[in-house]
Amino acid sequence: MALINCSECGKEISDKANTCPHSGAPIQNEVKPEESLEPKGTYE
Repeated sequence: MALINCSECGKEISDKANTCPHSGAPIQNEVKPEESLEPKGTYE
C-alpha cells in the first residue's frame, strides 16, 4: 500500500481507496490488466 494525495483536498490517502475518506472525491486508480493465464497463440 502506498499513500497518494487526494486531488481534491490534498490529504494523504491509500492508493487502494476508491474514494477519499475526507472529501469523498473519487480516486482514479490506474489499474493494469492482469496477465492472462491463457496461453498465447493458437492451438489446432
